[in-house]
Amino acid sequence: MGECWNIILNPSAGGGEDNEKARLSRLGDLNLMTTSHPGDALRFARQVKETGGGRLLVIGGDGTLNEVVNGLSPNFEGIQMAVLPGGTGNDFCRALGIPDDMEQAIEALESSMKPSLIDVGRVSIGGEERFFLNASAGGFSVMVSRNLDESSKKQWGSLAYYVSAIGTLPDLQSFHFSARWEDGSLETEAYAWVVANGRYIAGGIPIAPEASFDDGFLDLVVIPGLPLSKLPSFVSELLTETAGTTSTMVKRQGQRIEVETRPSHEFNLDGEIIGSTPVIYEAIPSALMVYQPA
Repeated sequence: MGECWNIILNPSAGGGEDNEKARLSRLGDLNLMTTSHPGDALRFARQVKETGGGRLLVIGGDGTLNEVVNGLSPNFEGIQMAVLPGGTGNDFCRALGIPDDMEQAIEALESSMKPSLIDVGRVSIGGEERFFLNASAGGFSVMVSRNLDESSKKQWGSLAYYVSAIGTLPDLQSFHFSARWEDGSLETEAYAWVVANGRYIAGGIPIAPEASFDDGFLDLVVIPGLPLSKLPSFVSELLTETAGTTSTMVKRQGQRIEVETRPSHEFNLDGEIIGSTPVIYEAIPSALMVYQPA
């Protein structure tokens, strides 16, 4: 395919360094960078950017992708990024329509994927900026993330999110949630919120089915506080393919969304817990060139 591929590989998420290198060799010249510690993917992405950019292939989960997008930030010009599914959730890949099977995904990259611009999410918290590709979530979602461990991910795969969610229910508590965006505002008691650039979270839950990577907006989804008697049906809806279409959810859309909670609540970016409310979310339209199925 001509130009060299810079590859950032999380070997614990994929099939191992040697196996992946053998499968990827048909793509042409490879500059392989293998992560071994948290922060490696961010550092490698920064190195690629500082040495001229070009084509970057990321093999790992949504957490690896979050490190990469922050390593490339704040200016994403000069990068053409491809992603192959190597994690537990792979929600970003799923939303792009990239096959979940690694061999099929490599074949699609080789033969039919084309680069096009997508939006990137930005958050402002405590005077600092962070970036995300797929989604940010707080409240119940963070509790689920904290209950996950690597052994359960390896044992259950994407089902680990469901197992953790069920185990978290006894500790579920609502909180005061408020949000403001360009043409509206919202105040309610809530269990959780999601600000989505992509459609899926937690290994395939379609939390924001109308979200798009190229519309210049972020989709806000709020799970309001519910009476205990309604929790079983809520959980059933949340953990099935009907999640984003249920009337339980409150859905709004904005280019800039300010979120506050009482008390302050932690939130994640692409599954990685990074801070607490208050937080400002913004969509950066057409920021990053990403390979997608044609």
